[in-house]
Amino acid sequence: MPTSDRNQRRAYACTLKRAAGILGIALTTGVVLLWLNQQAIERYWQQTRHAPSPFSDISLAGWQVGAQLEDTLRSHLQRAEQWLAPAQDIAADTPLVDSTETDSDDGTSDLPDATPTAPTTEPNGLAMDDIGGQPARDGTPLDMSVPHAGSTLAPQTTPVTSPAEPVTQPAPQPSTPALRDEHTHAILLTPQDRVLFIGDSMMQGVAPHVMKTLLKQYHVQSTNLSLQSTGLAYPGAFDWPGTLRSTLASTRDIKVLVVFLGPNDPWDMPSRARGPYLKFKSPAWETEYRLRIRSILEQAKARDIAVIWIGPPAMKRVALSEGVRFLDTLYQSEVEAAGESYIAVDDLFGYQDHRYSEPVMLNGRQVKLRSDDGTHFTVTGQKLIARAVLSLLQPAPEPVPVEAPTAPAETTPSAPPAQTSTSSAARQVFADPATTAPRRDRSADAAQVFAPRP
Repeated sequence: MPTSDRNQRRAYACTLKRAAGILGIALTTGVVLLWLNQQAIERYWQQTRHAPSPFSDISLAGWQVGAQLEDTLRSHLQRAEQWLAPAQDIAADTPLVDSTETDSDDGTSDLPDATPTAPTTEPNGLAMDDIGGQPARDGTPLDMSVPHAGSTLAPQTTPVTSPAEPVTQPAPQPSTPALRDEHTHAILLTPQDRVLFIGDSMMQGVAPHVMKTLLKQYHVQSTNLSLQSTGLAYPGAFDWPGTLRSTLASTRDIKVLVVFLGPNDPWDMPSRARGPYLKFKSPAWETEYRLRIRSILEQAKARDIAVIWIGPPAMKRVALSEGVRFLDTLYQSEVEAAGESYIAVDDLFGYQDHRYSEPVMLNGRQVKLRSDDGTHFTVTGQKLIARAVLSLLQPAPEPVPVEAPTAPAETTPSAPPAQTSTSSAARQVFADPATTAPRRDRSADAAQVFAPRP
C-alpha cells in the first residue's frame, strides 16, 4: 500500500474521531441543559402548545434531581439580584417620573387623576375632561411613565418583595376589615394599609400608575407581584393562589387586592390531579377554573381584604378574544357572588358586545388605547384602567380628636374659697396707680436735679 494512501486513511480516521468527540460533547451538553431546564421547557411547552411536553413522562430516578438543582440555582440568582438591586438602574428602584410630566407615547396628554367624583362623565362612565389637550380640571394627572423592559420580571414594591421566595414569618394576627365610605362605597385606606397587585403583563402596565398615585396622594404603600405570561390555567408554570397564600401569610397590612389576568388562560389546561388535560370550555374545565378563582377570593375574604378584579377587554385576535369573553363571564359571576368589586374594561373602552375597536372616540377625538399586538395597552389605555381602580379607593378621613368630659369639682360643706369676680379683677388691672400705691414726693427728686453745683 502506498504511503500516501496510509496517510490519507490516518487523517480521515483522525477527522472522524474529532467529529465524534465534538458530537459527543454537543449531545452531552444538550442533555445536561435539558436536564437542568426541564421545568422551564415544560412551562414553555404548556403555554405555547397547551399540552404536556414530551419529557413530562420521563420517570428515571435521577431525572427530578435536575429540577431540584434548577430551583436551587434560581433561588441563588434571585438572592443575588436582590442584593445587587440597590446599585443597579432597574425599575424597582428607579423613581417614576413626576406625575406632571407628559409622555408622548400615544400623542395624548396626561389623563386626570381618578377620584370618586368627577366633573364630566362620558358615556362609558369615565371623566375625560380635555383628554387630548390640557389636563383635566378635577385633579392632578396620573404619571405617564412606565417601567422599562428590565422590570418585567421583577415585582415592584415598596420595599421590593419577591413572589418566588416570600419571607416566612409567623401567622399574622386577625386584621380589621377594609372600611367603605357610606356614600360612595369606595374602599377607605389609611397610611398604615397596603395594596397588593397580582396578574400578568397587563397588570405590569397598569399597576405603576395606581401605585404612584396611592403613594403620592394617599400616602399608601403598595406591592406589585405581577409577572408576564402567568395566569390560573397552568399552576405548574406559576401558581398564583399559592403565591398569594404565602404573601398574605407574611404581610399583615394588606387591605386591598387588585387582580388582572386572563389572556394566558383560554386553552386546554391540566387538572389539579395532574391527570389528562381538560378541554377548554368543557364543564370540567369550567369547574376547575372557578375553583381557582374562588381560591383567590376566599383567601382574601379570610383576612378581610377587599378585592378589585379587572376583567380583560376584547382582543384583536378573534380566537383569543372569544376565549377571554368566556373567562370574563366566570370572573364577573364569581367576584360578584363574593360581594367584591369587578371592573369590565370593555365598558371602560366603550367596546360594544365585546367587539375590538381601535382607535376609539373619547371627547370627540380618536384615541389609541391598545398596543399594536391588540392585547396590551398604550399609556392612555393603562391610565383609563388605573382611573377605574382609583375610583374605588379613597383616603380615609382623619379621626377627629374628642376631648373626654371633665368631672365637676367636688364641693365640701366648708366655706367656699374666696373668688375674684371679673369686675373686681378688671378694677385691679386697670386701677389708677395713684389710688392703689402710696403717693411719692417728687420734690426731693427735683431738688437734686436743680441743685446748684459748687
